[in-house]
Amino acid sequence: MKTLLVKAVEDSASPLVALLVRGDHELNEVKAEKLPQVASPLTFATEEEIRALVNAGPGSLGPLTCRFR
Repeated sequence: MKTLLVKAVEDSASPLVALLVRGDHELNEVKAEKLPQVASPLTFATEEEIRALVNAGPGSLGPLTCRFR
């Protein structure tokens, strides 16, 4: 399982949205950008943004370690 963090829409409760993708699949960026919570254009979070929000590095994120909405 891969946890990818992308920028959220401006009126969201959190600045980032977590997208979960099965390990052997790739993210369909066109479909992800159509999600109502995801900002357009689709922009991945930087390492600094991830560390500031979840206090962990990008390689250590999982669905249970993301404690934001």
